[in-house]
Amino acid sequence: MRRPLGKIAAAFLVPVLALGVVYLTPNALTHAWVKMSWSTKACFLRWWLIQSVHAQGTGGSAGLIFTTFDAPGAGTSALQGTFPVGINAAGVIAGAYIAAGPVAHGFVRATNGTITDFDAPDAGTGKNQGTFPVSINAAGAIAGDYFDKNNVYHGFVRAADGSITEFDVPGAGTLQFDRGTSPTSIDTAGDITGFYKTDTSSVRHGFVRAASGAITTFDVPGAGTASQEGTLPFSINTAGNIAGVYVDASGVSHGFVRAVNGTITAPIDAPGAATGGCTQKFDVSLVGTVPIRIDPAGDITGIYTDTGCARHGFLRAANGTFTSFDAPGAVTPSGSACATKGSPQCFFGGTNPISINTAGDTTGLYEDASGFHGFKRAANGTITAPIDVPGAGMLGTAASSINDSGNITGVYSDATGVFHGFLSPAGTGTTGDFDGDGKADVAVFRPSNGFWYIIPSSNPTGVIAQQWGTSGDIPVRGDFDGDRKTDIAVFRPSNGFWYIIPSSNPAGVIAQQWGTSGDIPVPGDYDGDGKTDVAVFRPSNGFWYIIPSSSSASPIGTQWGTAGDIPAPGDYDGDGKTDVAVFRPSTGTWYIIPSSNPSVPIIKQWGTQGDLPVPADYDGDGKTDIAVWRPSNGTWFILPSSNPSAPIVKQWGANGDIPVPADYDGDQIADLAVWRPSNGDWYIIPSSAPSTVITTQWGTSGDVPVQKPVGQ
Repeated sequence: MRRPLGKIAAAFLVPVLALGVVYLTPNALTHAWVKMSWSTKACFLRWWLIQSVHAQGTGGSAGLIFTTFDAPGAGTSALQGTFPVGINAAGVIAGAYIAAGPVAHGFVRATNGTITDFDAPDAGTGKNQGTFPVSINAAGAIAGDYFDKNNVYHGFVRAADGSITEFDVPGAGTLQFDRGTSPTSIDTAGDITGFYKTDTSSVRHGFVRAASGAITTFDVPGAGTASQEGTLPFSINTAGNIAGVYVDASGVSHGFVRAVNGTITAPIDAPGAATGGCTQKFDVSLVGTVPIRIDPAGDITGIYTDTGCARHGFLRAANGTFTSFDAPGAVTPSGSACATKGSPQCFFGGTNPISINTAGDTTGLYEDASGFHGFKRAANGTITAPIDVPGAGMLGTAASSINDSGNITGVYSDATGVFHGFLSPAGTGTTGDFDGDGKADVAVFRPSNGFWYIIPSSNPTGVIAQQWGTSGDIPVRGDFDGDRKTDIAVFRPSNGFWYIIPSSNPAGVIAQQWGTSGDIPVPGDYDGDGKTDVAVFRPSNGFWYIIPSSSSASPIGTQWGTAGDIPAPGDYDGDGKTDVAVFRPSTGTWYIIPSSNPSVPIIKQWGTQGDLPVPADYDGDGKTDIAVWRPSNGTWFILPSSNPSAPIVKQWGANGDIPVPADYDGDQIADLAVWRPSNGDWYIIPSSAPSTVITTQWGTSGDVPVQKPVGQ
């Protein structure tokens, strides 16, 4: 007999949210919400609405760029929408969306933004049923489970070509509600791990399914054998090692690692983790150590509850060393604050890591006094927080997955409780943002004395005057150290040297010989690792010469362009990597090699002789737009990538001005702006308030505005 949805929700939310399984990812929400009674949902919504009064509009995601998206067919009512769960090395995103019903469906988002939905063949189509992807590997294979018409879980794997294979662990339940096979992770080879429950018991058991289809089951020694206890594998890495949690007979969670040969290391407990005494009003207590993800090197990230019942993140190195961490301002209501059954604070309070990449960078979500936010912790311990998608409210933002390029995907809830997906490419922060506040700064380089004069937007009265360079040098803006702040740097044509002051370590000056007289510096993040790469375009032969920061010993040489072309690099396909591109004034044609699909170049006629290319993201969709500025009449002609059929034409500037488009107001949309050498004035139209023009006098004739387009 089918149990009432309220009871189902209580039973489901505990293992899914309280224990923090892989289901601390947004997939947890998709499973949990669709099974929750509307009276229970109303309880959650009332609480989160109170939180959202404080959380909405908090911002704080300095330097981050967001592309938001919705799967076609995603529901538009509260607790419906789009839930990304993973992003692979190529930038392909997998997830689920909740449509009206509610019914769940899977989706995969290609790097060009195309979204394809899918369903396991035997997935149910009734209320609370459907397809739930949980993990995507480097090859684009997706693992997950589906809830059939009888409300039983089964596993599936979807190959990159779209073919779907369903499977069940031998002995897994096929008759009882909420029993069956639940995959949690897939590795590069196609091996899948997860857990299952039998028809006769709600105890969890672990399994690993080889790419060949062979299934091996296992239990961690010491795992409990009562309801909601047992073994729960969460993650499998490229070596085939599995990390997860087991719940003992006392309801305490402990970590484990299962080597590819079957050897199990357990218990794994974070120093200071509670072993009891934190019983809260859930079906199990939130106590102990919960590993969530394991990287290729064997490093593990996860959550632990301390003896004061507060939750923290941890990183366990492959050698067994633990590091505890908290997002700045993270709080965990504990004790009496968690005494009310179903308190949402107790599901997500504190710091909750969800994902880890090969470099050891982690992402997740945390709660502070203002609500719920995403965070990123770099391998060196630096934490970027809060990560808030503009417009997030209600349930806030969760950074659910980070790939090896540092691109982050996740989910956020808007003011009405509808969920949406987002992609935040690693990128290099806001162009020309010297203080790291997410806004471009007004700045000039004075060749006559080699000084940089900068007005930091975070402190306009604290003007920066830095001597760096000499007459004949070319200022080159970029984030060469990956700290999301623009570094002061010049290229010296006379000797082909780049001289860089990294903002993260000003004393560690970088001097790199790369280029020769006549070359044009074209810095950009061509490898998508979050650091600007040293690069030049050579007009004499049309070659681009690039030193990727991720593999400096393997420079790249690409022939693209000819004498007379103007280099116009930018991220035209929105994959977080700078694309090689030129504008040909003689024909007004753009020639672009999109890094996501280099074999299919983009060729677009846009502009005429005398126009200047001014590529930038004018519509805020995370993609560079093709655009030109016409000096003869001061008109901007923009082809927005989000709606190419509706070009933007705007008169702003006069002959003799220098176009300096950048995001001066921090809304992730490039603003139309010009610098006038005759009087040193900057004229800016902020996209967030177009009727409020900004005029700033900064610089003098002979200065070079640092925000002028790369390649000019």
